[in-house]
Amino acid sequence: MHQKSSYLTLLGGALLGVALFSGCVTESDSPSSPDTSGVGGGNNTAGTSQAGAAGSGAGAAGESGSAGAAGDGGAAGTGGTAGSGGTAGAGGDGGTAGTAGAAGTGGNGEVPAADLRLVHLVPDLSAIDVCLKVVGSDTWQGPIFKNANAADQFYYPGVSSYLQVDAGQWEIRAVAENAPDCTTALPGVVDQPLALGADKSYTVVFQGSAAFAVKISAIEDRGAPAAGKVGYQAINGVTEVGAADFGLLDESKPDETVFYPVAENILPLTSGKTGDYDPSGFRPAWLQTGTNPPVLLGLSPAIDAQAGDVYAAFLHGTKPSNPKPELQPAAIICRNYLTIGEKTEAGEYATEGNIISKNCLYGPTGQ
Repeated sequence: MHQKSSYLTLLGGALLGVALFSGCVTESDSPSSPDTSGVGGGNNTAGTSQAGAAGSGAGAAGESGSAGAAGDGGAAGTGGTAGSGGTAGAGGDGGTAGTAGAAGTGGNGEVPAADLRLVHLVPDLSAIDVCLKVVGSDTWQGPIFKNANAADQFYYPGVSSYLQVDAGQWEIRAVAENAPDCTTALPGVVDQPLALGADKSYTVVFQGSAAFAVKISAIEDRGAPAAGKVGYQAINGVTEVGAADFGLLDESKPDETVFYPVAENILPLTSGKTGDYDPSGFRPAWLQTGTNPPVLLGLSPAIDAQAGDVYAAFLHGTKPSNPKPELQPAAIICRNYLTIGEKTEAGEYATEGNIISKNCLYGPTGQ
């Protein structure tokens, strides 16, 4: 999971609530019947003995007759019948109910994070500030630069460091420089929804014109390039020149334009295009699509691109013929870092008082 860094947390989201519960089991209240012993039948009384009958009467006269013999004993009495068996005992009590299992432990409440940086490419807007709120909430968070006590305002052209926010559905609002709160949106700039996925990085680009329409787009940062290549993500913020090509310019041949395209026909007000190229000493550059001879729109400072590096390239300004040189097309090239560790080491997370990226190079205007 993309955990939040220890750097400035300018925006917070709701914690996930976890409900714990436990079950209970009630034992039976019915008393159990006691075991009853079977009652035996009555015992037989012993048979009684009857005396034998008396001897016959006196003997004939003369000698006295002898006494008669005792009669035989009576027969033994009949034994009593066996007693009936006792009734079976009632069943024993049921076993006690098992103990309820403990409730499962809830999650740790950590909300997945997303990284977010802001890019100001609207030439007729000076410094702005930005507010965010979770969709469905009534509470705006910000203004971001004001609350961070930023030493530098968010001027055109500009690229912020990364902010960490909770992943999810957000709304973004532009407000005036030094606005006290987020109540009043900047005129001509409509609040926009942002869908920020977990563990992803986004570049939120303000592009277009305050005189006509400003578009706010959340563009997911590209991933690593193919093996042995340098990766580029090119975004055209100049509405007055139409499509543009991004590539690498070989300055070793000053008499001709040797341009190696990386991403071609990039329309303004879109999410741009990506491409990979071999590491080289060539300078990132923008040409107007379909022009012959080629019209150079923007030339970035030289970069030391190594295999595996990723860069974001931005074209900003108005038409090349604008009488104000500061509004003519120009290029920005920013090193992109793909992990929290790399961003932290490069100082790419916003900190108190410092919210402008230190990893971007700005090319000259008036090519």
